[in-house]
Amino acid sequence: MNKPITAPVWMGTLTAAMNNKHIDWTEDRDIDYSKFYYSEISDLASEILAWAISKKFLTPTSFSEDEAILAKLMLIVSELGEAAEAVRNQDSVNFAEELADIAIRLLHLSAGLNIPIHEVIAQKMIVNEQRPDRHGKQSGV
Repeated sequence: MNKPITAPVWMGTLTAAMNNKHIDWTEDRDIDYSKFYYSEISDLASEILAWAISKKFLTPTSFSEDEAILAKLMLIVSELGEAAEAVRNQDSVNFAEELADIAIRLLHLSAGLNIPIHEVIAQKMIVNEQRPDRHGKQSGV
């Protein structure tokens, strides 16, 4: 269910590629994020975090744990490689499973770091909406 929110929603910063500007998410902006706001994804992230902790998976909880965060990011990269392999093998079932693994690992990492991913996604989609088609690139990839 969509829920209207206005900035500031996440106290952090994000460097956006758009116009090489630094976007400060802490500044007040009266923007309706409801088009992209789905709190259920953060609920899912919380459930994944609880499951991961119960299974004793490494869970970084601070940006100072950079080695653990980097290790988690590399696991996401490995899942992307497995998804690519599924495409090469024309295995749509395995491809879907690998996409699920990517989402699970990403949501585990974001929840462990206490990042309200639903809010950050909504904010980033607003930035993306302001960009030209295909972000001004020739390729539509």
